[in-house]
Amino acid sequence: MNRPTKSEELFKQYCVDQSYQLEKIQEGVEQTPDFMVTTRHGQLIAEIKEVCPNEEEVAIAKKGGGTHWHSIGKRVRAKIESAMSQTKKYRSDSLPCILALFDNIIVDGVRPFYPNYYFNPGEIAFGMYGELKVVVSLDKSSGQIIRSQNMLGGNRKLRPDQGNEISAVYILNDCFEHYPPSLLTYHNAFAKIPLSRAVFAGPYDRHFKNLGDEVSFDTSWVEF
Repeated sequence: MNRPTKSEELFKQYCVDQSYQLEKIQEGVEQTPDFMVTTRHGQLIAEIKEVCPNEEEVAIAKKGGGTHWHSIGKRVRAKIESAMSQTKKYRSDSLPCILALFDNIIVDGVRPFYPNYYFNPGEIAFGMYGELKVVVSLDKSSGQIIRSQNMLGGNRKLRPDQGNEISAVYILNDCFEHYPPSLLTYHNAFAKIPLSRAVFAGPYDRHFKNLGDEVSFDTSWVEF
């Protein structure tokens, strides 16, 4: 059995702080998620994903800076895709599945980028719902814009007919000294089983949602 990652240990500590019961799901031949979590508001399946430094980030940290380019939402998309495979066996009509992400990009005690660089709200939105596409309608005679609407673009992982088993994506935080681990919840607009706002609602936790559907979608987040 693999040793627990830092993200798993932090998630365990968070659940202890919230008086949630945590059961490690035994690994087998088939892919499995990490935990069964029992809360005061029911059970859920949790998959924990940790992002560690790649070769480019190691080089940047050792040089003390440098030029960096990346595709917005790419790492979030990859983790969602992996989580969808690992939770497949445990999907049901009653248990929500969540994905918790943790930024552990540290090289010799140095962060090449600020905390949650890959997990800021824009990265989460593009990772969950794909690149935003703006459709503009023009009046041919005047050349004036009649209306514009946001639509979901390419590289989508979550939609009404795909990925709807993922109820929410979480960011696991330990960035603040003298504060316990906390969670930022980004609810999936297309979740088959929406997650209760009362779950993962500690004193330092926050919940976000976006408004819209396949026809008109806004990737900005609204706290609730």
